[in-house]
Formats: sequence, C-alpha cells, structure tokens
Amino acid sequence: MASSPTPSGVDFRPSILVRNILYCPLKSKYILALELVTRRLYHIECPPETHDVYRRNVHVMKTEDGGLGLAALTGFNLYLWAWEADAEGVAGWVLLKVIELDKFLSLEASNPNNSQLGGKPPVRILGLVENDDLVFIWTKTGVFVVQLKLMQFKKVFEADVSASVYPYTGFRIAGAFGCAK
Repeated sequence: MASSPTPSGVDFRPSILVRNILYCPLKSKYILALELVTRRLYHIECPPETHDVYRRNVHVMKTEDGGLGLAALTGFNLYLWAWEADAEGVAGWVLLKVIELDKFLSLEASNPNNSQLGGKPPVRILGLVENDDLVFIWTKTGVFVVQLKLMQFKKVFEADVSASVYPYTGFRIAGAFGCAK
C-alpha cells in the first residue's frame, strides 16, 4: 500500500465511498482519500472558505451526480461544494449552492456568537443521509431534517444534542423472512 503523510488524524465524522475512493474527513482542513483499486493514499484540501468553520460543521457527502461533495455550515448558511475537474482536467472545489437556513427554519438564535453555547455555533450539522440528500441540523429550538433537493424542512425532535447522528436505512422483502404457516 502506498502511503502519504497526513496533515492530521482521521476525524470521527462519517466517511463516504464515491465510486472506488473512500474519503475520510481529517481533524484539520483536509480530507483523506484512499483509492481502493490502486491503494493510492492522498489528501485533498477543503475549500479555503471552510478553513475557519467549526470542524463538526464540515461534512463530506455525495453530490447529485455521485461525486465528492462537501457541506459546510457557517452561521445560518449551508454551503454545498463539489470536487470537479475543469476543461484541462485540473480538479478543484466548485460552490454549487448556498442555502439560507434562517429563511426556512424558525431558528430563534439571532446571535451567531451566543456565549451560552460555550463557543459552539448556534446551528450545527449532526449528520447526513447521502443517498437521500438529507441533512440533520441542530438548533437551540430542536433538531430538523432538511431535504436538500426539495428544500423541505421538518422538526424531528426537541433536544439539546451535542453528538453526531449516524442515520441508516434498511429494508426487507415482504414474506422472504416470515414464518412458514
């Protein structure tokens, strides 16, 4: 296996698999990439606009076309980035969309520098469901799920959650595992 010095340790935030590359967020402003077929290991610097963002508010995700994406929450704005190659084949970050959350959610947290939150931002990303474009957002009024494609928001519960959410989906085939009669 090829190796590369990493700028920091691997973070606890969820990793994603995009095609044959596993992307793991690092505790710094970088993402670690492991190409599974070639076993090549390298790191990608996050967009400069995200370098000063609270690390738990920067998450790797898949873009609509299945590529590498990044969600970053600054204040009440959710920035969605994509890692894309230009006409010369040089890859870099492209800002796809900015979602102003305070226009859709009743955040009731008008001061982004609220000292009662212990230096943490008043709005935080708790987790993502990559195949459904869902983002779980914590605010001091509760936890919301945001459906990015349809721009729909729903309050899922009221709680002061400081941990990450690791959503999962499951399925079963009706009758396939039932008891025989």
